[in-house]
Amino acid sequence: MRSLPVLVLFCASCNGAGTDTADPEDTDIDRFCDEIADADAYELREGDIAGANGSLFGQVITDEADDPYNPNFVAQVTYILENLDVGGSPRYGESNDIGEIVATLGAGRWRIQLSNNRVAGYDCYNDQEFVIEAGQITELCLDVACE
Repeated sequence: MRSLPVLVLFCASCNGAGTDTADPEDTDIDRFCDEIADADAYELREGDIAGANGSLFGQVITDEADDPYNPNFVAQVTYILENLDVGGSPRYGESNDIGEIVATLGAGRWRIQLSNNRVAGYDCYNDQEFVIEAGQITELCLDVACE
């Protein structure tokens, strides 16, 4: 019988940093918008953006399902952002798979229009105004408003 050489690897500086030991419960997103009563409201908090820009963090929710984050209603919702103070070209986009909308915007008053007509039997549309302040994060809770 022939023996094969065995290669043993040692890691002198390994401390487990490369292993995935995260508890799945710890990976949940800390949502500021967790029920329909929070919808169509926004709040400002400190951010770290320099200059005249601020950040928008929007969360789309629904009351048409038991789960306010049901992806059938909140994922890939089309939106249009318009600056109400200076005008300019609107910005178009879609919410991500969990209903988040993230954008860097100039300070001022803004409007967001949501539209989701992909859910059979529902017509979903919302129009809301909010404020962006320089260096701040605007957290915006948006009801996709399906009927």
